[in-house]
Amino acid sequence: RKTRDMLFFVLLFVLVTFLSYLPFFFFCRYRVPIVPGLLLFGAYGIDRLLRAVKEEKMREVFFIAASGVVCFLVVSRNFVNYRPNLSNYYYLRGAAYVSAGRLEQGMREYAKCLQVNPDRTEARENMAAGLLALGRYDEAGQWCAELLRTHPNSAQTHFNMGLTLYKKGLFKEAVGHFETVAGLKPDDGRVYYYLGSALANQ
Repeated sequence: RKTRDMLFFVLLFVLVTFLSYLPFFFFCRYRVPIVPGLLLFGAYGIDRLLRAVKEEKMREVFFIAASGVVCFLVVSRNFVNYRPNLSNYYYLRGAAYVSAGRLEQGMREYAKCLQVNPDRTEARENMAAGLLALGRYDEAGQWCAELLRTHPNSAQTHFNMGLTLYKKGLFKEAVGHFETVAGLKPDDGRVYYYLGSALANQ
């Protein structure tokens, strides 16, 4: 009786949680709080299976095992033909690593993102910025130059290129890129600092 009541309330918790999040289905992780409740059912099933084996109730063992196999086959089928966006997956992992200060790991994830989608502009910009932060100025400059050929009006890429040239002491060349950024994004305060500094260093 107590076990049945407990299972009823756990199931009720799972169903109510599902329903309460239903209006907000566009949030990526709305299902995560339900996982602990679902794990209880899995633990209960394993416990029942082990007790049935111990008590040599072979019919119950077969029923539980067959039910588990059927459930696994049902939930493992991709009924809606969903295909994960690996480019987005690697890009977000890279951004998370960079935010956590693990720059080199983030760069590896951006590289994987670009293997899947070589035209992903944000990943290419972040690769250049990462190389710049690591002090690998020649490589950062190559990334920026390649990106500017296809995206000549990218303010972020012009800024990265300007900063790369600035770090290499090429102040005159850097000024042109910083002026371009000031024209494209006049509210970006960073560019005026580096523009003024590059002019002063000439």
